[in-house]
Amino acid sequence: MFTDTDIALKVIFSAITIIGVTGNVMVCAVVLLVNSMRTPMNVILVSLAISDLFLLVFFSPTFIFRGLFTHPTGTTGDVLCAVLTGETLAWMGGYASSVFLLAISVERYFAVADPHSYGASFVTRNLKLVNGACWLFSIIWNCIPGFLYKRYDPTLQFCNMVWSPSVFKTYSMLCFFVLGVIPLAIMTVLYSRVIYILWFKQVVVQIGDQERQRIKRKRATRMVLIVTFIYACCWFPEITIFVIFAYAPGSIRGEIAYPATVALVSLNSMINPIIYSLHSNHFRVHLKRLACCRL
Repeated sequence: MFTDTDIALKVIFSAITIIGVTGNVMVCAVVLLVNSMRTPMNVILVSLAISDLFLLVFFSPTFIFRGLFTHPTGTTGDVLCAVLTGETLAWMGGYASSVFLLAISVERYFAVADPHSYGASFVTRNLKLVNGACWLFSIIWNCIPGFLYKRYDPTLQFCNMVWSPSVFKTYSMLCFFVLGVIPLAIMTVLYSRVIYILWFKQVVVQIGDQERQRIKRKRATRMVLIVTFIYACCWFPEITIFVIFAYAPGSIRGEIAYPATVALVSLNSMINPIIYSLHSNHFRVHLKRLACCRL
């Protein structure tokens, strides 16, 4: 039997997952099907959308389908927990988001601070390499610990991390800095420079194409700034509570704190396509056309 809380969580996560998966699939389709949308930033946004899809889809076994099926036990259960039902791939997608947002901040910096050499910048010239490196980092960072320590727990009748307190403490603190503090510090520095150049620096009066390009850069930068800000607001509670669980496990009620923080990061993955449509005329137009099957 499910409690009222269980039912509420399943309804909330089902709604977030359906809306988020639909929106992120549409973002990928727009960029892949419309040649004019295949800009360097949008290509990275597709990778961000794919990482959001991983997070939304692979959280569903825990928060939507748990209790609706009997989880295998033994070796089969351990393998399923490590690969499919234990959130390993969900966190891989979530942590990849941090790296892709960092890549976007570097791309925006080159596009705004040095537009004349923008096409020759490392990020622009090596999009496949940048995307591959971001995914490789996320796989190494999250999947290896997941494969090593995620096991079926007979007591919980579901998946659990089976690791020593010292490993848990070390990994949680590394996550806090490597996936939270350090990327956001770098993004803050880069975007501060970008904001200064676009909105505060005195420039020679520009006309025609130059001014139109400047306006486009402002719009694109404003959009990714909002995406980054919401990401920070949604993810810092999760990585903070992860550290608290490791160092003071009895100080927080896990049955409340964990679903709440996962709901926040899932909401973040759901809301990104909405931000794109609200702040980008091109995305809005093409998403409408796709929804009406006119793309």
